[in-house]
Amino acid sequence: MKIIIIEDEPMSAEDLAETLKQADPAVVIAKILHSMEDAVAWWPVDLEADLIFSDIQLSDGLSFDIFRQIRHIKQPVVFCTAFDAYAIDAFRHNGIDYILKPFDTASVRRALDRYRQWSRHFSPVTDYGRLAELLEQRPRSVLVYYRDKVLPIRLDDVALFYIDSDTVRLIKNDGVAYAIDHTLDQLEKLGGRMFFRANRQYLVNRSAVKGAFQSFPRRYELELSVPFDEPIVVAKTRVSALLDWLTL
Repeated sequence: MKIIIIEDEPMSAEDLAETLKQADPAVVIAKILHSMEDAVAWWPVDLEADLIFSDIQLSDGLSFDIFRQIRHIKQPVVFCTAFDAYAIDAFRHNGIDYILKPFDTASVRRALDRYRQWSRHFSPVTDYGRLAELLEQRPRSVLVYYRDKVLPIRLDDVALFYIDSDTVRLIKNDGVAYAIDHTLDQLEKLGGRMFFRANRQYLVNRSAVKGAFQSFPRRYELELSVPFDEPIVVAKTRVSALLDWLTL
């Protein structure tokens, strides 16, 4: 089975190539492309390949643009993504296969197994323009009500959400705090992989986490880049997910 990899981070591309070979020793990596520009310039009309594994967010744009510009691509595509549940719904509704980062041998093997039955699992024609529009429509802000104002707060500017005496609050990267009329479950779905649910009380932004330290055996606490008085202890059942998330 010949596979094309489109991934702008060389280490991630090598990791995926190695994982593919672990999942199926018969896999041959025919080409690794690191940008949209490289892919458009290189892609031959008579490409002999079976399957494409592609990251979505490349250094010079969305990989969807590759498939919109190169009309003769007929190989099915498996997208490698760290996007949130909103984007995953878009993939599912458009008949597109995907694996979530950080991926492992089991998830890659499942994708290869689905390819072997591709006539039932892959859409031969996909409207990548429409898919890009759906991803661009993903909410990027939340609204807070402060005195007589309604303030939009960008998710990128939120360090963490937390529950304080039955009230959900957020703290921005500049330390300013607001109450917010959402549940943590709603915010977790909205924030996607950008945020991590440490436990029932805390939802933290990856950009606000400086690191984690082991305070007791099998107990980790998060170190934040913003002042916060309470220790944020990661639930034991979430430690493995935390370590994966910190690699994003």
